[in-house]
This record gives sequence, C-alpha cells and structure tokens, in this order.
Amino acid sequence: MKAGKTKRMVWFKGEIINLMIIISVFICSYAWAAQPQVAAGGYHTVGLKSDGTVVAVGQGDYGQLDVSSWTDIIQIAAGYSHTVGLKANGTVVAVGNNGGPPTNVGSWTDIIQVAAGGFDTFGLKADGNVVAVGWNDSGQNDVSSWTDIIQVAAGYHHTVGLKANGTVVAVGGDWGQLGVGSWSGIIQVASSNLGLCTVGLKSDGSVVAVGDNGAGQLEVGSWTDIIQVAAGMNHTVGLKSDGSVVAEPSESHDSVRLWKKIIQVATGQVHTVGLKSDGTVVTEGDNDYGECNTSQWNLGRTPDIFPLVMAKAGAGSGSVTSDPSGIDCGIDCSERYQESTVVTLTASAEIGSVFRGWTSGGCSGTGVCVLTMNASNTVIATFTLSPELSHAEGTINTQVAITGSDFGVKKGKALIGGTSTKIITWTPSSITFEVKKPLPLGSHPVVLALKEPKGVAPIAIPGAFTMMAPEIVSVDPSGTPGEGKTLSGNYFGTKKGKVYLEYQSTGQKKNCKVTSWSMNQTSGVSEIKFVVPKPKGYVPGVSTTYNLKVTNKVGTAITTFRID
Repeated sequence: MKAGKTKRMVWFKGEIINLMIIISVFICSYAWAAQPQVAAGGYHTVGLKSDGTVVAVGQGDYGQLDVSSWTDIIQIAAGYSHTVGLKANGTVVAVGNNGGPPTNVGSWTDIIQVAAGGFDTFGLKADGNVVAVGWNDSGQNDVSSWTDIIQVAAGYHHTVGLKANGTVVAVGGDWGQLGVGSWSGIIQVASSNLGLCTVGLKSDGSVVAVGDNGAGQLEVGSWTDIIQVAAGMNHTVGLKSDGSVVAEPSESHDSVRLWKKIIQVATGQVHTVGLKSDGTVVTEGDNDYGECNTSQWNLGRTPDIFPLVMAKAGAGSGSVTSDPSGIDCGIDCSERYQESTVVTLTASAEIGSVFRGWTSGGCSGTGVCVLTMNASNTVIATFTLSPELSHAEGTINTQVAITGSDFGVKKGKALIGGTSTKIITWTPSSITFEVKKPLPLGSHPVVLALKEPKGVAPIAIPGAFTMMAPEIVSVDPSGTPGEGKTLSGNYFGTKKGKVYLEYQSTGQKKNCKVTSWSMNQTSGVSEIKFVVPKPKGYVPGVSTTYNLKVTNKVGTAITTFRID
C-alpha cells in the first residue's frame, strides 16, 4: 500500500501492521460500508453500528444525542455539545449545539472525513481541501487555503491538518499547540474538542505532542508500538498494536491499562472510550451525565482485515494489478482487504517475457486469479524470458534448440502440433529436441510442458515451427545409366527415403539406387548420392526427360532430369 492512500474506515485488531494504514482510522471513502466506531464529546459518547445507524448516551441538553434517525452513516465525530455523521454518499448530518453554527453542514458534498472541535465542524473533501463551519473566534476555521490534506483533527480553539507527505499544518489560538511545523513522518493527528494540545502518531509507532501540559498529558515520549492516539482535555490515550491501551497522566487513568482486545479509542473531556473487537464498548472516567453507560452496547463485529501479498518469480519481467485496486506490482505488491472481499489479480508480461502462471495462494493457470479474502494469502506470479527457437522450420529428424529461462531441472515434454518430440537435452535455460514424427506441412504451435514448479502452466508458442517438405536445390540435369550423381537440397531428413525417375508421359516410376543420404539436423541442408538407373527401352544417344523425385515421410520434391 502506498503512503497517503485514502481508504475506507478500518479498525485494527491488535496485529502488528503497516502504520501508514492507521490514517484510515479516520479517513473514509464513501464507496464503503460502515465499520463500528466510537466518538466522545464533552460529556457524551457516540457509537456507530455496523448497519450504519448511530447510538448515543450522556448529556443531551443541546440535542447532541438526537441521532436515532440517522442511517447510512460511515463515520462519526463528537464536539463539546454536537455530534456529526458522515454519510456514505459524501454528505454530512449534524445535531446539537441547539441547532447552532456547528451543525450548518447541510450543503456539504464530496466529504470523506469529518472532525468536530469544541464548537466547530470540519469536513475533508476528496480533493484534499477542507471546509469548516462554527465559531471562528481564534481563527480555527481559517483552513480554506489548505491542500493535500488526508486527515483533520479539531481542538478547542485550533485545527490540525495532516498532509499526504507526513507533515502537519495548524491554525487558531496558540498556547503551544500549533508548534507542529517541524513534525514529519506523521500518520495520524489528534486533539481534544476542549483541549489545548496536539498529538501526532509517527510511522515508527512513537508519539509526539505539543501544547498545554498542565496535567502531564504530553509525557508520551517513551511510548512505542502505538497504532492510534486520542486526546482529551487533560489526558492523552494511545492504542498499542497488541490491543492494549496506555494513557498519560497514567495515575489518573490507570484503569485503561487493564483493557484488552481494543481496536479503537476515543476521548471526551474527562472520559475515555474503547471499542473492543467483539463490538462491545468499555469506558472509564467521569460519568456525571451517563456518558459511560455503554455496557449494553454492541456495535457489531468488525470484519477482519487480511493481507494479500503478491510475489514475482522467474527471470522475466511483468506486473500484476488488482481489482479492487491496491496492488500494482511492480511497485506496490501488498494490500489489506476486508474479509470476504473478492479480489481479481491480472498479470501482464513485458516485451521479451512471458507470463508462466500462478502458483501458491489457491490460483493456477495463466488466466486471471480470483481470490476471496478470508485469510492471509500470498500469490506468486512467474514471468520467464520469452522462449526463442534456434530456427523456425524443419522436417522429420530436425533438431531444435529453445533458449529461455525457468524451464526447471526435471525433463518435461516438448510438443509440436500436439505431437511429442524426442528430448535430447534439458536445462533450466535451454531445451534441445528432435522431431521424430511427420506432421502436416505448415506452421504448428510449440508447447513446453514443464514439471517444475509443480502445477505451472505449459508454455505455448503459437505457430513457432513450420514443417517443410523436401527441397531440391541443385543436381546435374543429365546423366547416363550407371553414372553417380549428387543431389543437394534441404529437409530430406536423416533416414533414407526414396529417389526415383518418373516417366512424364505415363507416370511410371524407376527407382534410383541411393548410395548415401544425409541432412544437417540443425540447418536442414541435405545431400543425396544416387546412381542413374537404366530405364526400360533405353536407347543410347537418345535423350529422354523424366521427373526426378525425392520423397520422405513428410513430402516430395521434384525437378527434371535427362538421360542421354
């Protein structure tokens, strides 16, 4: 997966993962369905269920709990007194704040992520720009010039944007929380809707933080193996890859260290929320308004995410792409897919190479590879150098050398037009075979049936070999009975055929005695020595012209010959 990809919302199940994916905890593509999620506001908690509906508990004085009618939601965010939902079609709904400015999102479209500050709402658009509504008393809504943003986080009087290159921008009131200009390698940012700090998760699993440290909430420098961060008013929480949770200040949030199998965390003003892999929700902290009353919730099971790794083998060159997108190997040879996703892999060989087929991962042959992702999987695509024949034409007894790659050590079969040949030598990079049986004249495919690796598809070379009839190139055009003659040509074969004279008028044949018959098995250059026969009714000094014919199991060559 390439850094900066905008993906569907994914919650991770305590496995060690490519940390660049963590961006997708907050970045949603509305082409995907809802995944369970939690969000925490000032004194309320919100849960997104796997069916796209939303539940909420806690303080509701401002209407922030009025989410029961929401459907088709794929991401949620909670401000101090308002709640925001991103719908699958890229539009946004919001309630709370007594219907005030933070809820004025009805005209928004093409949104892929939402964030809620104290009294503000922000929408990240698919083109990397950001829109904002709500209070702007400290300039926290001055985000219209931002570009190339992949995630937004909102604080009490400030707003933070994560750029695709891993750097961070921030606007608003500055009590130290805007000091992010030197940050790099960041894959997620967080800020509390009533807090004055900014937290950044780095690609190596470490965490950085700036701003108000009155309660020790910035003491995160020793954290490692973190895959998601959240920030409360006076505390910071980190989710580790093993599903456990850490928090600062630790003494006042010690109970979260007992949590296990957590796949997402959220922080309110003075409470913390954890989503477990089974869809249940745990909380800790103040419960003055019932914001921690989530024990009856089950947001639905979060689908597993499985890695698909594409490997290439062989001396040739080629690429593999996937549908849905994610793999473009060449460059990007792995991707994670939600369980039950059907992935189609397509291989394309470069010029001078041939795709030999799929091995491993449940795929074979040379067509597309179709997988259903219900487990981790690795698929191997083998590309070899395009086989080259030493010569493309011949006859019976012709020997042909094929050069290429990855033929294997074990001897397989070479077939011409479906007919087996005699293997003379077989190495991983070259094969030599002899044509042992006659074939119809014309072109025929050559097929190499390999034994290694097991299950690999045969290599088919269409029209690669042309079966040739004998050709007479030269012969002394006349002679007398008993005289020896030499006939030169091509493609006679190595086994003696027949040479005869044919009366042009009657078609009767007179065999010639063959004294030698030879052919170079590579080039096809041939030579025959024969003795001129004495035809019936021969009269010395009287010239008669005949058809001189050479025949083997493949065909016949003809020229004229005169007996004087």
